[in-house]
Amino acid sequence: MATGPTDWENQNRGKAASAFDKARQIQQEKQKEPPQAQRGSEQVKQSAPGMQPKPPSHVRGGPDRQAHGERMAKDDKGAKLDRARELKEAAIERRGSENSHEKGRGDKER
Repeated sequence: MATGPTDWENQNRGKAASAFDKARQIQQEKQKEPPQAQRGSEQVKQSAPGMQPKPPSHVRGGPDRQAHGERMAKDDKGAKLDRARELKEAAIERRGSENSHEKGRGDKER
């Protein structure tokens, strides 16, 4: 049982082909226009930034090494501070427990 085209198909028949034709015309018009690289003054073209925003690797090696050393030193310093804080807390706890033991011993001896 074959059915005829729907109302939507009848209304939109040929629209896709016309859309492709319009796109093709726009593309041809863009190709006819002069490229934008040819626009602008010579001074602006000469002062434009280079294409390489970062230096070559052999030039960059020194600062990279220095930055890595600084990060490692900062990490080491933080680790040393944490270790010192832990040792201080442990010493305070030991003193507190030693003082409590001494008080207990002194009370018993009397």
